[in-house]
Amino acid sequence: MTETPPRFLSFDSRRAAQILLLFVLLLYARVIVCGWVNWDDTIYFLNPYLQEGFSWASLHWALTDTDAVHMWIPLTWVSILLDQTIFGGNPAGSHLVNLLLHAANTLLLLHLLRRLTQRDWPSFFVAALFAVHPQHVEVVAWATERKELLAALFGLFALHQYVTFTQARDQGLSLGDMRVIQPLAGSLLGYFLSLTAKPMWITLPFVLLLLDGWPLRRWQKFRWSLLGEKLFYVPILLGIVLLTRHIYKTPSFAADGVSFWDLLPYTLLNYINYLTKTFFPVGLAPLYPLPLTKPDFPEMAGAALLLLAGTGLAWRWVRRHPWLLVGWLWFLGTLLPVSGIVHLGRHAITDRFTYLPHMGLFMALAWEVDHLVNRWRINPHHVARGALVVLGICAVLAWQQIGIWRDSMTLWSHTVATTRNNHYAHHMLASLYMEERHLEQAEREIQQAVDLQPGQIDYAILQADIAYRRGNKATALQQLQTLATKYPDTPKILLKMAMIHMQEEAFSQALPLLRQAMGPGGKETPSIRHADAALEAEFNLGLILALQGQGTAAQPHLDHVFRVQPWLRHQRCTLLEALAKHTVKLPACAALHP
Repeated sequence: MTETPPRFLSFDSRRAAQILLLFVLLLYARVIVCGWVNWDDTIYFLNPYLQEGFSWASLHWALTDTDAVHMWIPLTWVSILLDQTIFGGNPAGSHLVNLLLHAANTLLLLHLLRRLTQRDWPSFFVAALFAVHPQHVEVVAWATERKELLAALFGLFALHQYVTFTQARDQGLSLGDMRVIQPLAGSLLGYFLSLTAKPMWITLPFVLLLLDGWPLRRWQKFRWSLLGEKLFYVPILLGIVLLTRHIYKTPSFAADGVSFWDLLPYTLLNYINYLTKTFFPVGLAPLYPLPLTKPDFPEMAGAALLLLAGTGLAWRWVRRHPWLLVGWLWFLGTLLPVSGIVHLGRHAITDRFTYLPHMGLFMALAWEVDHLVNRWRINPHHVARGALVVLGICAVLAWQQIGIWRDSMTLWSHTVATTRNNHYAHHMLASLYMEERHLEQAEREIQQAVDLQPGQIDYAILQADIAYRRGNKATALQQLQTLATKYPDTPKILLKMAMIHMQEEAFSQALPLLRQAMGPGGKETPSIRHADAALEAEFNLGLILALQGQGTAAQPHLDHVFRVQPWLRHQRCTLLEALAKHTVKLPACAALHP
């Protein structure tokens, strides 16, 4: 990576891009044989609203829904709708699209860095490392992360348009000139589309300010006008932030009393863990659980000191090594919204969140190595061999990591084996074993989940369900009754008790439980992610009433459920039609709310 490399290191941009593209396609080709996994793929790609392919109704849902995953991501939904229309729900097609999007992002990053710096080999190395880093496998191999890939695609487009805008501005053109307006509008459009895929690139204006410092070096000339340019991005940013905040105020995502000071220790440690996984990407898993105990003061202080030391050194060397501060702040800043400072889920860290932050970190590392090579006049042959070794190791690890996404059982078995105290992974394994009727293994896995997280209602319900399937009806009902006493008026507990009675055809015992589950004490917000137990109880209540010949009483309950949860209409109609073959008491599905 020197200015005047020997002949074998001469750079042909078109050939370099072709080689990188071919390498990415070959490395990730095996994702095409991966199937769906039982971790959100059913919500995104087996979504009842989108499964029939393109229609005006499905398009309207894709553009307006905020409930399915508690985000407004219309671009992602439209992309998946196109998948369903073209591939008909075949996972190979959706995985192929993910692969092509990752390849496109790699080439866009390569071209962006070359435009920004006019440096070939450092740009190529950053793009290649971005393409093959094992932590990025999750984004490509997990079909659900289509949203991350689309966000990056349009985020990189926004960066390219911004570079064109700065070139026009640096030539002295005013903001009213069309040669300035067009690229600025393109950058704003890219920013907006990125956020409609996934709000991961919310910090893009911050990244633009960093690039203004280096490599664009605009801070020396414009200063305050640079801040004024970023004001064009603020309405989009505020709009998405306010909308997301509104969505997360729904009852199932209500505040749980976790404060900023509660989350700060985890955030500091998460940064260190992200850096550790970046440089030692082994033992990767889809979900790293929150620690069972709160980090103590020495851990928190150590993490804070390391982060402050890194920031202090980068600041001290900013004049001679500006890329270090830019890349380091890019990493810290773009990771901040998902660092744990906001309570988002059951994970501590997750590999997919590094897709954007790694761009800045890899840039800092590559340009620092390039600087040292030139300063110390290191033989470029040795540098090339070292770069190939790094990329080769990452490619081997990435190839292995792709394999764990083959199916759900492989994914969660690997997660249990590579992480500690991962109660969620044990729970997912238990669900899979129960579906395959391996009840002994299911009972073992769910017991470990309950031991690690005793207060988790879903785990206790699954444990009772497994006990019932093993023939221990009394034990299952006793476990659920104990749970109902501890968590009164919780619809999902009452519903599970009622379902056990229904399977035993004890309708008289099921009815009061279903009515109680429908009561106002514990209703959840209906969503595809967690189908509202209160509405499920109402559907089953209507079903029992119809089976008992009370069609008039059943009709309003069934009609209400179909109206509130239309995405489950097909599934429920199938059940009604199957039962209608054995009874004439069920109302026709066509008569229910369309």
